Parts: sequence; structure tokens; C-alpha cells
Amino acid sequence: MIEKEFVFKIENDIKFNSILTIPDSPSEISAVIAHGANNDMNTYILKKFSDLLGEAGIPTLRFNFPYRYENKTKPDSSNILKKAWIAAYNFMRHHKSFPSKKMLAAGKSLGGRIASELAASNYFAPDLMVFLGYPLHQPGKPEKANDSSLYLINCPVIFASGTKDPLCNKNLLEKINAKMGTDSHLYFIENAGHSLTTYNMNEDEAKEHYNVILTELREMIFRLI
Repeated sequence: MIEKEFVFKIENDIKFNSILTIPDSPSEISAVIAHGANNDMNTYILKKFSDLLGEAGIPTLRFNFPYRYENKTKPDSSNILKKAWIAAYNFMRHHKSFPSKKMLAAGKSLGGRIASELAASNYFAPDLMVFLGYPLHQPGKPEKANDSSLYLINCPVIFASGTKDPLCNKNLLEKINAKMGTDSHLYFIENAGHSLTTYNMNEDEAKEHYNVILTELREMIFRLI
């Protein structure tokens, strides 16, 4: 398994970078993973997720949105975020070295929300989506749910969510999950927040925790895709 870095250019010379994890024996599934608002493609959970998928034969592209490529902290406009997602997705969907008969789209927080909006609007059609900490509402305001795109997704979905996530109320997510027309699955992490870790974990404990939940998510992926 090897990694290669690629830089993409979208409108007005706006660029973003990515890392492609290439398995020794690629399967017919390819994956794309986007980061959350306050991290980047090299945050541990996304790097480990890419490695685990790659070890299972899934070529995986994780990418930085343009603002992170430029070392900025404020996210790009929704239009730019979506164009970056589409460019990364199409790169993998049409990559000549991989069969890519099935596509997995995954995202942490912001990256997942943008992917859900694109899938809902038919800008791309993945075979499975994985949301790592979906930002369903503003902190502590479940009455103002940002859920409209979720009901329009036409593929199986996995929500990995902490039971104490201030941006994704557990009871609300369960109600939305029940209403969704797709084959939707909930994977709750007890006492975890938006990062999917518990608040008292040190760095080593968090890494081991991520290893366990991501391995379990990988098993779910192979059952659903």
C-alpha cells in the first residue's frame, strides 16, 4: 500500500490538495473522505480511516478543502466546498487505474454535510455514505435541525455519532433516521462528543478508541455496499 499526493485546481485558480491511498490489490470499491471545519485531511481519524480502507483493498482519496490547503481557518463558501467535493469524487469515480464500480463518500462533520447536500441534489450518486459526526444543528439547538438534504439521499447511509454530541442530538437523529427513505444505519458511541471521543481521553486513548470504532465501521461498510 502506498500514498500519492495530488493537487487539484478549480475555478479562478483555486487549488486544494489530496492524498490517495493505493492498495496493493484494489477492489471494485473506491472511497473519498472530506474533513471537518476545524481539522484537515491529516487528522488522525481520517488518516486511520483511509489506512483501514486501503488495507481492505479500497483505494481512498482524502482531501483538504481549499481554505485548509491555504492554511486558513475560515471555511470556503458553500459553492467552493461543493466544487472541491465534486472534483475529488469525479477523480476517483473515473480514475483509470481502479475499476470503481462502487463509490463510498464519507465526511467528518462539515465534509459530511456538504456531501449530503450534493447527493441530495444528484451532483453525484455514491453507493454508500458515511457521516462521522454529522452537524445536524447548532450547538444545543436541536429545534433548528439542518436535515432537509438527508431525506433526499438515495443510497444506504451510516451515521457514526456520539451520544453526547452537542451538534447532533441523539433523540433527534433517531427520529430523522426513522423518516429517511434510504437504508439508514445508526452507530452510536456512548458518552462521546462531536469528535467521537469522550471528553476525558488522552491522545493515546483517543487513537485506540478511533481504531476500534473505525474497524467496526469498515465491517459495516462491507455489509452494506
